[in-house]
Amino acid sequence: MNVPIKKAADLMGISEQFLRVLIQNEKLPFAYAVKTEETNKRYQYYINSKGLAEHIGKPIEEVTA
Repeated sequence: MNVPIKKAADLMGISEQFLRVLIQNEKLPFAYAVKTEETNKRYQYYINSKGLAEHIGKPIEEVTA
């Protein structure tokens, strides 16, 4: 299940922009960014809920709520 950027950033205690940079630079093994085809300047993000929960040490229910 995908976790929105805002929620993931809040759970991790970091800014949304910093989280985007981490994902774009492949620093988080549970998330990835894909450039959109139209301009290659925008990204779509996927953050795996189970991976995020394990990374921050919280139950999956808290991450997906």
